[in-house]
Amino acid sequence: MKKLIKKIMLPFIKRANEDFLVKYYKDNKLDDKKYEILNDIGGKNILVLAPHQDDESIGLGATISLLSKKNKVHILYATDGRLKINNGFPDNIDEIRKEEALIISKKLGVSIEILNFVNTDLRGNYDKLKEDIENRIFDDGFIFDCIFSTSISECTEDHRVLTEVLLDIVTDKSDFYDIPSIYLYDINTSIPPRSINAITVLNKDDIDLLKDIYSVFKSQIYMEFDHISMIDRAKGNLIISDNKKGDICGAEVFHKVKNPASLKERLGDSSRFNSMRASISKVGCMRFLKIFKENEKNFYDDINKLYEEK
Repeated sequence: MKKLIKKIMLPFIKRANEDFLVKYYKDNKLDDKKYEILNDIGGKNILVLAPHQDDESIGLGATISLLSKKNKVHILYATDGRLKINNGFPDNIDEIRKEEALIISKKLGVSIEILNFVNTDLRGNYDKLKEDIENRIFDDGFIFDCIFSTSISECTEDHRVLTEVLLDIVTDKSDFYDIPSIYLYDINTSIPPRSINAITVLNKDDIDLLKDIYSVFKSQIYMEFDHISMIDRAKGNLIISDNKKGDICGAEVFHKVKNPASLKERLGDSSRFNSMRASISKVGCMRFLKIFKENEKNFYDDINKLYEEK
């Protein structure tokens, strides 16, 4: 009986979720001039740091595809697909995820490299991770003009550690070298609209591309990509005026870091984000709106303060 009721209610819940998200982003949009439009970047050497295979696609798959047409883009994965706890995944999950990463690299037109750290174990290997990343981004100066990394307010610790490492490296050398532009992207904890200062505008082809690359990740047995697609579309309302939609079908959003040292200092103990019930993409549709609202109420004030760089 419970399953029957859920099946009947699901279309209504999905519509409620979508209506909520559209209104949420529309109500929080800024003047268009306050966003840096990343569609216009060209002639750069760009690095995308990704904790796990699929994070790059969820966070900025369409952006990577667009940038790869006018820039050289490289993805560096911190983990190789292995899991500390199997939790129902196939025994060869590392091989499957590496193969998925190769497929994604071809679809997006980029090069990739995979480090040999284990999923959920980056904090325990912080110093080695820092050494490995520094060796790949610095050689008598920074090799990349732009680096995309994960939001420092992500509820998944691997996501935060990767950017903490990047902020450490950049801060150590900022007194002597020109540092790359750093853009933070969200994966399963949405960056609050007030903290978004850069955006990629998506048209129908971009949305279709995202659906295509999401379909590659058959290994993600607990991920509901329909929710992610819903968020991709809703974010477009940050730049859609009330009476003019045009060709805008969605958006990917970013926080461009103004002062890495300041952000690193104010981040402090990031473990306070571990309790966030923000894994929006990993919950059933029946709980989607509830969890989004919980995040907005309980955590976004803290996150906004963190992002308010001087």
